[in-house]
Amino acid sequence: MQRPISPTGALIRSALVPGLGQWSIGQPIQGTFFLVATVACVGGGVFFHSEYRTMYNEEYLPAVERFGLTSDEAESLYREVNSRFKLSRGLLLTALGIWMYGMVDAYVDAAIRNATLEAESVRQNREAMEQLNVHLLPDGSAVLYHRRF
Repeated sequence: MQRPISPTGALIRSALVPGLGQWSIGQPIQGTFFLVATVACVGGGVFFHSEYRTMYNEEYLPAVERFGLTSDEAESLYREVNSRFKLSRGLLLTALGIWMYGMVDAYVDAAIRNATLEAESVRQNREAMEQLNVHLLPDGSAVLYHRRF
């Protein structure tokens, strides 16, 4: 019989490394998904933040100095720089959301797994009792033993 897994332990593992909680409860595909999705979003967020900083410092600021803050060139560059900034923040927030969802998922799935193991144990115990001809009354208050000679 498999051993129960602490839902809190699964949550903590997923808090340390995205997807590790899923791996610990025997769900490697889900664990890999949470890890890859989180890393991809963080990587995209970092990439677009770098793009934003480069465009801001090397294109937008020189355009403002050269043409003025309200020029068409500066406004066009501002929109482009701002879209990179928003995209980087959106990807980083998405990574955080995936990571947090993975933590909750690990906790819930560990609890479900433990409940399933407990239900299977109860079923096996009932079958063993029936083989011994031991029966519980419907209200569970007494045990009757029937032996045939």
